[in-house]
Amino acid sequence: GLQLYKALENLLKKQGILNVNACITDPSKESKYVTKGSILFHEKLGYKYVGTFHNSGYKFNEWFDMSWMEKSLGEH
Repeated sequence: GLQLYKALENLLKKQGILNVNACITDPSKESKYVTKGSILFHEKLGYKYVGTFHNSGYKFNEWFDMSWMEKSLGEH
């Protein structure tokens, strides 16, 4: 995942794209399917938490909140 994200960010920078966003299943609800792994991975890459969409993601026959994260790739 790390190498893929780095390669993607480099390509986006070359295209002049300055913002990247991630919509991630929020791990605050207890579930055997969802962990904090994706949130921690994105934080490690420099993404910042922006907000939460409540009960807007459906998977594994359950509704989940979705965390919105963003990262700036350059100056605006």
